[in-house]
Amino acid sequence: MTNGGKTTLTNSLLRALPNCCVIHQDDFFKPQDQIAVGEDGFKQWDLPRRHEVPRGALP
Repeated sequence: MTNGGKTTLTNSLLRALPNCCVIHQDDFFKPQDQIAVGEDGFKQWDLPRRHEVPRGALP
């Protein structure tokens, strides 16, 4: 979603919840050469498999 207020909401939550932190999804993208290419010739960045989440990073 573009221009949907995600950062504004995140910043509001950070101010309201002082013991929380933000984990940026972009920090977990796989290297470009590991992203599948679709039939249209474009990399499939929107697939769930595009992320590489370290073991133990999620509950």
